[in-house]
Amino acid sequence: IAMFASVPSVIAAWRAPFPRGTHDHIEENGCTITDDDPSRLDALQAVVLLHKLPLLEGWNQHRREAAATYGRMLDGVGDLRLPELARGACHVWHLYTVRTADPDALASYLGTRGIATGRHYPDSVHLSPAYRNLGYEHGAFPVAEQVASSTLSLPIFPGIREEQLEHVVNAIRAAFDGG
Repeated sequence: IAMFASVPSVIAAWRAPFPRGTHDHIEENGCTITDDDPSRLDALQAVVLLHKLPLLEGWNQHRREAAATYGRMLDGVGDLRLPELARGACHVWHLYTVRTADPDALASYLGTRGIATGRHYPDSVHLSPAYRNLGYEHGAFPVAEQVASSTLSLPIFPGIREEQLEHVVNAIRAAFDGG
């Protein structure tokens, strides 16, 4: 959406029906929306998104604060490698992904304490079914494979409370201290 001149025009384009059989399209700033785009919004979704859009920056700021809290509280815990933010960057922290030698074990431990985690992209892109036809084998991109096999996403969302963050952090500390 950031590439469009105006978010309302995009939402209007997505929710406006195209005449049947015209295979029409709408272009704005080099992006094309076609009548066969399965991601098009219906009117109800557009209304909900128009209501939520003014809240987005506040939600992003809340996630930034939660990520900063994780960073402070998890620094030096176990073998965790925390995400780094490039200088001058402004991350929205859709995911807060840490790296550890055994992400499945940590996820399992946290799960027993009622903490949901995610293994987003547990396989390197070149090993995924979508790119299998390129012929790359295991070992072709060892750094990417190591990163993919060591990542675990911790809970982060707009509205996550300080006590929820502390619960996650305390459980991670306990996991590394032998449970």
